[in-house]
Amino acid sequence: MSTFKEIRGTLIKSVSSDPANPVLGEMWYNSTTLSLKGYLTVAGTWASGTSMNIPRREGGGAGTQTSALVFAGAGPTPTKLSSSEEWNGSNWTGGGTMEQQGIF
Repeated sequence: MSTFKEIRGTLIKSVSSDPANPVLGEMWYNSTTLSLKGYLTVAGTWASGTSMNIPRREGGGAGTQTSALVFAGAGPTPTKLSSSEEWNGSNWTGGGTMEQQGIF
């Protein structure tokens, strides 16, 4: 297995805090937070929109920027959700309820 130095020709620095002005492509290991980090830019921008009707985490989803579906997951409390919501490009609306079978 190759190391990062063999691939990129440089070692990853170990630092106690994130650099104030990182350079594009720079990577470092933050020994305080115990995390490997890097600096890059992403093309495009985020757009604002409405929130989903039911806050959820760990759910499934599919779709595009103008038509999407999110389903199942867990609510703000450890409650399992069987509901779905649909995105039309500007708003979330309630969708159908999934049937629970077996272990859910």
